[in-house]
Amino acid sequence: MWVRCYWARPIVKPPFTNQFVIELARSILVFFQGSVTFSYADRPDIEPTLDRDARFRTPKRYGQATTPPGIYAFAIAPHDVDGTEAREDVTEAQMDELEGLLTSYGGRATVYQRVFDNVCNLGDNSVTIYFGKVDNPAWYDPPDLSPPGVASLAEVDLARSRVSQDVRSRIDLSLRWIAYAGRDHGVDAFIKYWVAVETLAMPDDRNVRPANELLASRYGISLDQATRRFSLGRLQGVRSAIVHRGLRVEIPGEVAKFMEGVYFDLLTGVLGVSPVLRAQAFIKQGAFEMDQWLTRVSASA
Repeated sequence: MWVRCYWARPIVKPPFTNQFVIELARSILVFFQGSVTFSYADRPDIEPTLDRDARFRTPKRYGQATTPPGIYAFAIAPHDVDGTEAREDVTEAQMDELEGLLTSYGGRATVYQRVFDNVCNLGDNSVTIYFGKVDNPAWYDPPDLSPPGVASLAEVDLARSRVSQDVRSRIDLSLRWIAYAGRDHGVDAFIKYWVAVETLAMPDDRNVRPANELLASRYGISLDQATRRFSLGRLQGVRSAIVHRGLRVEIPGEVAKFMEGVYFDLLTGVLGVSPVLRAQAFIKQGAFEMDQWLTRVSASA
């Protein structure tokens, strides 16, 4: 069973004594008044090495902890069911969906602060502490810290401070979306990257032409070439299939690198500063190719 615990701190006068159970379609929600003792461990880490390899670091602190007295909500759902493969990403997504339902129903009160995610084996009473995805920092490309690279960064930031207020507001909002995307993974990150691009370079949110025109001018190519090379229309199609049809699709990390590159190229175009041409390097990354990935996604949509 997957158990997620929240501190429902805003609930100070609960309409129940000790505990209250709500049976839902695929889960159980238990409200509990008191203190909670749970297993914990520091998050494991992956440390990059000088040769661009990585070294796994196991948690140094672990054990049990007890929360302050209060109101706690436990969301409990099946994880490893006979005949069904246990996939942490699938169960975690289901728990996030339940959290969204609870938030929309009663605001943040129920899910005010997440305390833990544990996977409990009812057969042997063992507990697995869930941390979520652990990034490998060696996978990320180091930034260009050469004098020309640093100069281009400073040029962008200076130009950002000099544009009109309406353009500045749009740029600043898009930068926040890029930051949110960089903290996330998969589909959630992809949607946020797209919102950043849309906010920055698509005045009409259904028309990718202005963004393609900016990329064409940055790279000195025709509009048709930019449309085919950077596939913004096809990426918009993936976004639409996810948002409007609920498409479940694997978003590789290479797509995130590409979206970051596209965004920065568009940013230099909006600001009218020297082009850096970041996206071009991420169209093909080792065995990964954007065109092939988009073709596979289109076939599954």
